[in-house]
Amino acid sequence: MAKEGASEYCFKTYQGGNELYECFINDKLSTVEIIVIVVVSTILLLLLGCLVRQLNKKNTSINEKNENRSEIYDVIVVGGGIIGRSTALRLKETNTKDNIVLIDQFTMPKSRGSSKGRSKGIQRANWNKIETCSMKNMKDDSISEWERLSRSCSKPILTKSNALFIGAAESAFMKNTLTSLNKYPENKKMKCIEMLQQEYPKINFSDNCAGILDESELCLDAEEILKQKLETFLELGGIKRTAKIIKVIPGATISLQTDYFEYRTKQLVVATGPWSSSFLDELGLDIKLTKKHAMEGYWKIKPCPETVCPSVFEYKDKSIFWTNYTTEYGPSLKLGFAGKEISEEDLKNVETMHDKEMVDSMAKYAKTKFSRLITDDEPFLVQNCMYTFTKDRKPIIGRHPEWANIFLAVGMSGTGFGYSPAISNIVCDLVVGNKPKYDISEFNPTRSSLKT
Repeated sequence: MAKEGASEYCFKTYQGGNELYECFINDKLSTVEIIVIVVVSTILLLLLGCLVRQLNKKNTSINEKNENRSEIYDVIVVGGGIIGRSTALRLKETNTKDNIVLIDQFTMPKSRGSSKGRSKGIQRANWNKIETCSMKNMKDDSISEWERLSRSCSKPILTKSNALFIGAAESAFMKNTLTSLNKYPENKKMKCIEMLQQEYPKINFSDNCAGILDESELCLDAEEILKQKLETFLELGGIKRTAKIIKVIPGATISLQTDYFEYRTKQLVVATGPWSSSFLDELGLDIKLTKKHAMEGYWKIKPCPETVCPSVFEYKDKSIFWTNYTTEYGPSLKLGFAGKEISEEDLKNVETMHDKEMVDSMAKYAKTKFSRLITDDEPFLVQNCMYTFTKDRKPIIGRHPEWANIFLAVGMSGTGFGYSPAISNIVCDLVVGNKPKYDISEFNPTRSSLKT
């Protein structure tokens, strides 16, 4: 007799001419048993799927590795920031048949490095040092190139603005600014304290303040520029790769090794931004680069019918504070400064770094200078950035002293984005064997001022 909820099945068999009946009971599966079977089956299917993906990934890696070993590229550019992208694009435009590869350790587009953010700027004024002839010519050509590009780009990449430099008239900051702008009398206007207070009532000026107005500033949309340069490079047949280079072996054919692949190239361009120190060490160059953590805060502004204010630059408390009106996150005031020195190890966490002391310094400056413009004392958004400086505050551009097929474009010292059109032209000329338009001896990687 079968129990309740079960079925009894009987089969007739024969053994020794006799009929025999064999019966068995088939119990129905309970709900719990069914769930267990489904879960176990699902887990087994997932494990099988993971195994198949790993095998496919391994086969793909092997195929790519074999492909990379057999392929020798014409030029590899390491570094996907503004210098790397501009140089890769310029090289591809010059020699469309060449295999040009752009490699960055992060997926592009990326939000790391010195090129991050939306708004960058370039001015004719130069407060950092007495400007050399080469730097002036590179700046002028870059401004002209940005204006030309803005006319041909599908989306706006810049807006024209004014830059106001303020400080004590006798300070080195103001003297350097004035010296550089004296070469452009049509773009320069001197402002006494009374004029400043009258023209910019939303800014609080100190009593001993003087102003110099640079009417040639270009505010650049960094994010859009980086996007368009990469898209154009790929449209022309350029190759983009994401990989972290762990070893460089120079030679007639240069080997770049990663965890999985080996890339080989006839010529190499190094444009690695804040990550340049370890790369230069790998190339046998003892060059100290200082990396500074920069922060940029955003403040909501009060509605006002008149012109809000120009970009403002001021040397205060041993730092340069810069501010500009922006619409990146709605009408707001953007304020930033480069603060503490950081190590290459710190770069791993730069996206999440929070320096309360730096935020407090920005908030204090914003409240002191722009209390009549901002709605709150604290910023509604803070972003991290970084700058890389050489000892003499000049970029490193040129050939490797031992390997003529390795080219350096690092240590931009705050000029990288604005001057990138001229810098990429220099590197392109060096790679293809042309004489650069400018005298680049002052940017030589072996100059003594890099060590003093």
